[in-house]
Amino acid sequence: MTDDGVPPDTAGPAEQEFRKVMRGFDPAEWTTSASGAADELERVVRERLALEEKLKQLQEQLATFKEREKAMNDALVAAQQLRAETREQAEREAK
Repeated sequence: MTDDGVPPDTAGPAEQEFRKVMRGFDPAEWTTSASGAADELERVVRERLALEEKLKQLQEQLATFKEREKAMNDALVAAQQLRAETREQAEREAK
């Protein structure tokens, strides 16, 4: 495949040229080209669906990590407050 996603031995749909025969283009060439384009479209659609599913999974995983991060931050704040309260109480008792 080339950088633009077109196999190197074929032209993209816009660049495809067909032999002209009586009453238009050669039906066999057109059918072959259309079939190739349909196959490529089907491949791209399958790839897009797979990527959308992967995106959904990653978004769910991110949401889970954000929830865990919030819970850890809340626990850290609570521990810091408890430490401060314990220190204050120890200082009051020491006087």
